[in-house]
Amino acid sequence: MTDKLQQALVILRYDLTFCQRERAMESLSAAQELLPSDSDELLHKIIGSALAEAERLINEGSFDNAYDLVDAVHCLPEISECPNRDMKAYWRRIEKYHKKWGCGFFMEFKKEILKM
Repeated sequence: MTDKLQQALVILRYDLTFCQRERAMESLSAAQELLPSDSDELLHKIIGSALAEAERLINEGSFDNAYDLVDAVHCLPEISECPNRDMKAYWRRIEKYHKKWGCGFFMEFKKEILKM
């Protein structure tokens, strides 16, 4: 499932590049459908939250912000499966997103992300 989820996130990121609302919403829905609705797994919580926020941003017309948000999580499925992952390096990527957009969207997940 993580391969399909990562592929869906890459497609969504591509659609956001071109600010195509309808295609982006279709891609977003496809990615959301790949997430189990009853999962307590951290990966699913993070990506599910990010997709919900991306949907809000797309509806507001904030395609650049939505792109950066999806860009911050699109590689998370692959990273989570890598035995030699460096979550501190990944968190620096998240901090760049926070700084650029003046938000702390991922802060509720910080401790858990760094423990992955």
